[in-house]
Amino acid sequence: MGRRARRAARAIERGRPVALTAQSGRDLAILVGCLLFALVGLAMIGNGLFGLEPGQRRHYAGMDILPAGILVLLLFGVVGVPIAIWNLRGSLRTLVLDHDGLVMHTWCRLPWSAIVTAGVSGEGEHAYAWVELTAEGAAANRRLVDDAAEVLSMRDVTGAPATAVLLPGHLGSVTLDELAELVRLAGTGRRRAG
Repeated sequence: MGRRARRAARAIERGRPVALTAQSGRDLAILVGCLLFALVGLAMIGNGLFGLEPGQRRHYAGMDILPAGILVLLLFGVVGVPIAIWNLRGSLRTLVLDHDGLVMHTWCRLPWSAIVTAGVSGEGEHAYAWVELTAEGAAANRRLVDDAAEVLSMRDVTGAPATAVLLPGHLGSVTLDELAELVRLAGTGRRRAG
């Protein structure tokens, strides 16, 4: 187990909730890059409008600097920044293991009584961490189970039970195997305590 996973396991053993966050460094870098390029576009527009004497034209890569600045601003400022913010919003999701169960994506709570076990199926890019639900848990979370079955069959992943729900796979702080082990550890400890 990695350092972050060992720390989470110790917290679980002490009965404390654990929040595992998604890695958002790449998405933040994309947002900063889009903002910087949008500022470059603004500078190009300003240079094209105010930087020269009347009647002079400045070119950038065979193009007038003003239209090039407008193109850069539109591409990175108007299109890129909102997309980067949307991606950043999605990457800030967490998986919380607490006393009552696990919470995914801040809206989906699965109680420990509905969870049988956790595991990993597939290999490489097509590896997925999942939790197996009881029949009652699967009936209550039918949409999640159906979505998981669709993803797993589309990727030809075998080994996951029919009542599996996929866990977030973009948690940069722990591997998929460590995530499954932490869920099993938390579920075992919570069921024993409860």
